[in-house]
Order: sequence, then structure tokens, then C-alpha cells
Amino acid sequence: MKDEYDVIKQWENRLLELSSEFEGILDSLTEEEKEADAINDNEDGFVKAQVTKEVKVITKEIKKYGAVAIFENIKIKMQVYFAKIEGEIIPKNEIKEYIWIDKNYEKLDIKLGTVLSEYIIPNLVKNDIM
Repeated sequence: MKDEYDVIKQWENRLLELSSEFEGILDSLTEEEKEADAINDNEDGFVKAQVTKEVKVITKEIKKYGAVAIFENIKIKMQVYFAKIEGEIIPKNEIKEYIWIDKNYEKLDIKLGTVLSEYIIPNLVKNDIM
């Protein structure tokens, strides 16, 4: 279980790096460019493509929820996606397994990364999303 946790932490760290890079790209855009449909469509399209590639389901609808976390004195902008899917989830490529969680995940002894457990999940619960 420790090895799996370490792998998840590595992926979480990589996701944080990529999110930071994406944030830098977005910061370099003008306000008009940020509001362009192409930016939003590309992000949704990217998410749909990754979901299809990684877990072999079709996404019917995607909703995005953004949150900001301060982790080790670094501001991190996180995006959480909610999707209606079609098909059975089959982990592929970089995904070993998946679990469904709710706000009571700790009672089931499920461990999440710090950003998720201390910022994202509490924020989703606070806003009555989860």
C-alpha cells in the first residue's frame, strides 16, 4: 500500500507541476484571449480525451470546479472535473485502479494527497458539491 501511495504522490506532484505551467501560460494571455471559446473548448477537449485514453469511457458532460490552495507557501490553482460518463471504467496506461469517494472517505481509511484532503475536498463539502 505504501508503494501505491508513493506513486499517487508522485503523480500528484507532477499534476501540480503541470497545473503551474498551465497557469503560467494562462497568465501570459490577454483578458480577451482568456475568454476565447478556444481556450475553454481545448481544456474540456483535453479532459475528455484523457478520460477516454486513461479509463476507456466516453464523457457525455463535463463541469469544472476550480479552487485555490496554498501548499508549502505556493499558491496552487486546482481544477476538479465532474463528468457524466458512458461505459464501464477500465483503468489503462498510467491508472492502476480507481475508487469512488465521498465526503466520508476518511472513515473508510482512504488516504488522499494533502492538497485534496486539506483543500479541495473540504472546499467541495463547504460549497455543498460533495
